[in-house]
Amino acid sequence: MVAFDPSTGSVLAMYSNPTYNPTPFTSGRAKVEEAAWKLVNTKDKEAFLPRAPGDAAEVLSGSTFKVITTAGIVAYNPSLLTMYIKPIVFTKLPDTTSLLYNDGHTACGGTVAQMLPASCDPATHC
Repeated sequence: MVAFDPSTGSVLAMYSNPTYNPTPFTSGRAKVEEAAWKLVNTKDKEAFLPRAPGDAAEVLSGSTFKVITTAGIVAYNPSLLTMYIKPIVFTKLPDTTSLLYNDGHTACGGTVAQMLPASCDPATHC
């Protein structure tokens, strides 16, 4: 998780949670620690990398902003809640050359009530 200041882009907080059980690494017993090291390094070569700074740059904010966009619709133009958006696989993000694809590059669309629970990224950014 990374929290940014939206006005400056500064990082306010960062948190990573290991994808492995760190307990054996603090056992104080060399054989247990060595076995844990081997297990983690054979299962996941990137297990020890900090996830927050690396993943933040790769993950688009679609899921977070669907909720914000929906709140804006409810507050300012509730008639849009029943508007039907034709299914699409991706949408171009404004002021960039980046494309926002739906999970698995599958098409999605419908009304807000259909798209929000299904986590339809491109159609909710139209």
